[in-house]
Amino acid sequence: MVPIRVTARFNSDGEIIPENFNWQGIDYPITSAGRHWQDERGFHILVMVPGDQIFELVFVAAELVWYMGSLGAYRA
Repeated sequence: MVPIRVTARFNSDGEIIPENFNWQGIDYPITSAGRHWQDERGFHILVMVPGDQIFELVFVAAELVWYMGSLGAYRA
């Protein structure tokens, strides 16, 4: 997995809300977040950006680092 810069916030229930991220030098605003799950690698979340591209972001809480997931980007 490749580390990336993500801007996120936590809502009042403690849920992670990613707002934007930088991937390969491009800033992507997140238009929606969907399916999410936890596994041994971290907290995974699928996000959509303009142009209907979907990315998998992974947050590793023990490191406080975000990564681009193995799915990379794909079109919806």
